[in-house]
Formats: sequence, structure tokens, C-alpha cells
Amino acid sequence: MAASPTMAGTVLPSATPSVAVKQVTFTDINGDFGQQAIQDEAALGILDSTTGAFKPNAPITRAQFIRWLVKADNIYFKDAVSKQIRLAKTGPALFVDVPVSNPNFQYIQGLANAGYVIGIDKTHFAPNRPLTREELLAIKAPVDEGGNIKPDSSMKMYLENFSDVDKINPQYMPAIHEDESVRTTRNIARIWGTLKALSPKKPVTRSEAAIAIWEINDGSAAVAMGRTAPPPPK
Repeated sequence: MAASPTMAGTVLPSATPSVAVKQVTFTDINGDFGQQAIQDEAALGILDSTTGAFKPNAPITRAQFIRWLVKADNIYFKDAVSKQIRLAKTGPALFVDVPVSNPNFQYIQGLANAGYVIGIDKTHFAPNRPLTREELLAIKAPVDEGGNIKPDSSMKMYLENFSDVDKINPQYMPAIHEDESVRTTRNIARIWGTLKALSPKKPVTRSEAAIAIWEINDGSAAVAMGRTAPPPPK
């Protein structure tokens, strides 16, 4: 089953992708809700492969998500230098568990060098740990906003619509609340729809991660592929 028109966007007359694209032949994404996002991002060279099994329901690690996020951002904004994230080339490493020798150092350190708070603490990143829902939102919403979101001790009261609000890490609450702002891409609504419980500690799947980075700030894979951006969630 092909992705819905709402998610796919509209093909522009005589439009061509803004970057070179690759042929995508994944064997296990047909009918997946993130199919269009996965196809677009693989074609643009954001994902790690274009063939074989994508494993859409497998969890994504924190390092893998940052790698996809940074690569996507720099492709969507290839003509907007101020919105690009510079890849790190040298140390010293900010995180003791992501040394310069780590293959994802350039992406993780690069995002940290840009000023974003992305670690589990000031000196650890936990690159191989599965990314959780609350962590995705805490990382992604600030990138959508173009800067870190200020802490707010009163934020819990605005998240009472989630039945499991007490399970949300307080430091992530401002970003989760801001995710509903018109200045972000409304990740919760796009990825999971209407939620009564956020399940903040639940691991994010590879398909969900692809949906999350399908749009960043006012850029998107759809536009890079020569289509209009899809309408925001209602």
C-alpha cells in the first residue's frame, strides 16, 4: 500500500529533486505508516542503505538517530548555510563515550558543538542505547525551533493531558510541551497521532525515527524530492 497523499505531498509541475537521488528497494516497508518518509530519506542518502530489509519496527539507537537527523538537516538546508549543522572533525570530545574514533563522532559532536543539549548528562551520550520517545522529542523539538528550549519548573501542569505525565523526565517536559507549538513540526502528532499516554520511556522504532526527521524546522524530504510539503496534522 502506498503512503497516503497527505503524507506524500503533491508533486510539483516539472519539479525535480534538489539533490541526486538513489533507487530504493527495501523489502519490508510496504504498507508501513512511515513508508513515504523511509523511501524519501533513503533516496536522498540520509539513511544507511537503500536495499534489503529496513526493519521498520526495530528500535533505533541514540547515535543512529543523531546521524540521520544531522544528515537530513544538512540536505534539507543545503542552500541555507545558517541552518546547517557543521560536522565535527577534531576533538576534544565532549562525551567520554563518543571519542573522536567513534564513527558517529562527527554527527554527535557536531550537534553538541552547535549548542544543543543532547547528552544523558554533561559528559555521557549513551550512543548504543535505544532512543526513547521523550529523548526524541527533547532532541528534535529544539532543532525544529533553532535553539534549546528553556527549562520551566511549572511545565508539568501543561502536560496533564498525558495520563503518564509522572513518568516523563522533568528536564524533557519543556520540549515535549513546545512540540505542539506552530514553530515546530509537531512531532507527536505526525509520528503517533493523538495520544492519551505518551509512554515516554518506550523505545522509538526506525520507522518512527524516519517520520520524525521527514520534516525539520521548515525543511522536508518531500520538498527535497520535488514535492510540496504535506499539510500539518489537524
